Amino acid sequence: MNLRAKLFPASVVACAATLAIVCFAQYRRGARVADDALRAESSHRATLFARGIEAELRAREREADELADDPRLRDFTRATGESTRAKSNDAPRQAEVGPTYSGSVEAADVPEQLRERVASIFERGGDSFASLTIVAAPNVRVRFEPQRAGGAGPVVKAGDALAGGHELDALIEAAAADAGRREISTGVVAQGIVFYVVPAPRADAEHGGKVATLVAELKLDEVCERAAGSLIDANAQRTESQLVALDREGRIVYHTNDALRFQTAERVMTNFGVVVNQMTAGREGIESYDGADSARWLAAYAPVRSLDLSVAVATNASAATAGLRREGRLYVALSALLALVIAALVFTREARSARRIERIALAAQAVADGDLERRLEVGENDRTRVIAESFNLMTERLRAHIRREAEGRQFQAFMRLSAMLTHDLKNAITGLSMLVSNMEQQFHREEFRADAVTSLRDATDNLRGIVARLSKPVETLSGEYRSALKPVDLSAVVRRVVETTAGQTSFHEIEMRLPEGLEVVADIDRLERVFENLVINALDAMGTSEGRLTVEGGREGEDSVFVTVADTGAGMTPEFISAKLFRPFATTKKQGLGLGLYTCREIVEAHGGSIEVESRPSSGTRFRVVLPSGPVSLPRDSKT
Repeated sequence: MNLRAKLFPASVVACAATLAIVCFAQYRRGARVADDALRAESSHRATLFARGIEAELRAREREADELADDPRLRDFTRATGESTRAKSNDAPRQAEVGPTYSGSVEAADVPEQLRERVASIFERGGDSFASLTIVAAPNVRVRFEPQRAGGAGPVVKAGDALAGGHELDALIEAAAADAGRREISTGVVAQGIVFYVVPAPRADAEHGGKVATLVAELKLDEVCERAAGSLIDANAQRTESQLVALDREGRIVYHTNDALRFQTAERVMTNFGVVVNQMTAGREGIESYDGADSARWLAAYAPVRSLDLSVAVATNASAATAGLRREGRLYVALSALLALVIAALVFTREARSARRIERIALAAQAVADGDLERRLEVGENDRTRVIAESFNLMTERLRAHIRREAEGRQFQAFMRLSAMLTHDLKNAITGLSMLVSNMEQQFHREEFRADAVTSLRDATDNLRGIVARLSKPVETLSGEYRSALKPVDLSAVVRRVVETTAGQTSFHEIEMRLPEGLEVVADIDRLERVFENLVINALDAMGTSEGRLTVEGGREGEDSVFVTVADTGAGMTPEFISAKLFRPFATTKKQGLGLGLYTCREIVEAHGGSIEVESRPSSGTRFRVVLPSGPVSLPRDSKT
């Protein structure tokens, strides 16, 4: 089987495998993200459900507490107590009360304003209140129940009847025993009722110190219904979800399916067992379980802190991720189809272009072997026409570039020689200019005239050297023009350079700390050029402002010596030092060539040494030259 025959199945397999892996990875990632999001949402909704129940209970408690403090209730209890005492001696009137009343207050005796107050509480609480019972006197019980079937005002009854067979006196005694609290709750009973006993603000010595009491009966399923209202609305578009509330006995106080309320969870929700155990234990968390239809369900549960109650939000995870699974299978199928299409296109394109590409490759190889005259001829409809034309253009430009490069090397050599000689002439002229400038003020001094003659002699010798180098350009550019290496007292060389270049200035402070005997084996002319450049640069950096030039030297270990040249000029930025300082033709001077420090570094490194710089803007600059104290051999290709 040749390469083309192998290409098609290999392309199919590679494309299909790659796309399948990508699709599967995306599917798994999407499934994890969806599951994490579902868990987070379920936990959040369970927490909201529990907080909503607590908020509803607090609202109803607050309403009962406000009613207990209402002046209308206080006036009613006081009037009822006085009426009861007045009627206690009237036997005929007491007989008229009948067996229905446990006290002497009839329904008609309740003031209209108190009825309206109770009716407003029932209206705000919806169906949450089962009743409100007022114990106005030891034997007077007035019970208010919400009106049914659209009747006006609350239903007013008398008696001790409470839900679940609870005794009213027992609840009141429990409230009195807990004197330190404003209200107490007996918890959840079998019928899903929670009681709140609120002492009214009245203690009457004539009634044995008893306290008028308000007993509120709340239907927990209705409280949960109100708390779950917003969660059910927000869940209207979901496939399957259930909200459940259980008491500590495992009874269903609330369920989104009304038929399951007030039944035992273990009996009617058999697959919910692991969650029921966690809820009845008062724990908080999230569990997954298998539903009746073998679907995977996710239940987040949380306790209601103020009651022996726990709530859960159960979501059908299988239904929630069904769309994601369908999309995953669809993407895998599409990836396989796309792999086939891509493989077919690759095979077709390769078959048509293989020969043309091979021809271009052979031509490129010929050019690489030196045949720069090779050209490619292509047809008008050839798909590789653009490549062939680019190839022909490349060879033409390559031939032209080679010609220009040869000419450029010649011109570059000339420019390099000119730049180097110009730089040396500039330094020599700078020294002479400074000497001439000082002559106008110092020429009357005999020691100055002697130093000036010496400086002129040195400058003349330097100019002769430059002219000699100009007469031998080949040797100058190749680095073969150099004096013989010999031992040199580096301190003497540096002193002579400083005195010649800066010794006669009148406004810069010059400080030299150079010990005797700093001997190195070097080319003295080149070293003078290095320190001449450094001193001139330091003077230029300080300009016309008064400054200090500090030159010091010493030994660096056993085998090296060092000389530093420091100024108090403007300094340099770290960016300029790292990017431009030692690069040729890079300078901050308006008339500089940018070859001085480049040449200095080349000369110092040719002698086996190094040059370092420390500088900060507005803090001056310090150059440090380190040279070996032993003999060195200058390389043949060192640049001057």
